[in-house]
Amino acid sequence: MVQVALEELRAEVRFEVHHVDARVSDDLEDVGALRPQKFIRLFKCILQAWWLRLRHGRMAFY
Repeated sequence: MVQVALEELRAEVRFEVHHVDARVSDDLEDVGALRPQKFIRLFKCILQAWWLRLRHGRMAFY
C-alpha cells in the first residue's frame, strides 16, 4: 500500500515526495514486542526526516 501511495503521489507534479521507511518491527510476530533495537530504528527514522527537512526545507510530514 505504501508503494502504491508513493507512486500516485510522485505522479502528481505538484508534489515533491520523499519517503522515510519507518518500520521498526521485523515481522508481524515482532509487532507489539518491546526491544531496544526498535528505539534505535525509530531514532534513525527521526534523523532521516530531519535530514530531509534540512536539505529540502519545510514540508508536510506524514
